[in-house]
Amino acid sequence: MAMKPACGGAMTRIAENQWYGPTRNYDIEVSDPLGRKREPDSVNFNTDLYHWYKGLISIRRQHKALSRGDLNFFLLNDEEHVVAYSRTLGDEMIIIVVNNSNDKKIRRDHNIGRRGK
Repeated sequence: MAMKPACGGAMTRIAENQWYGPTRNYDIEVSDPLGRKREPDSVNFNTDLYHWYKGLISIRRQHKALSRGDLNFFLLNDEEHVVAYSRTLGDEMIIIVVNNSNDKKIRRDHNIGRRGK
């Protein structure tokens, strides 16, 4: 049996599988805060999104520069919602370009040079 602190610092014995925390009941919410009825939320597993993140995690694990490298932002374009930065660790340099706009194409005339040039 495990020990649990009681009032005054004394220890009491409790069964291993006994839970003393608050009991939570997660019922489906069918009303809003004002009590009006609403449809329950549907929660579906997004397999495509799961595999996308799984791939990103794999790339991050393969390249230590992505988690430990020096960070250098060199392109911030608020009009096109684009950001680019590099992560450098030792001889490894990785350039990341993020397009957060609704347009899938961005201008390519940005000056993204290589190290040493």
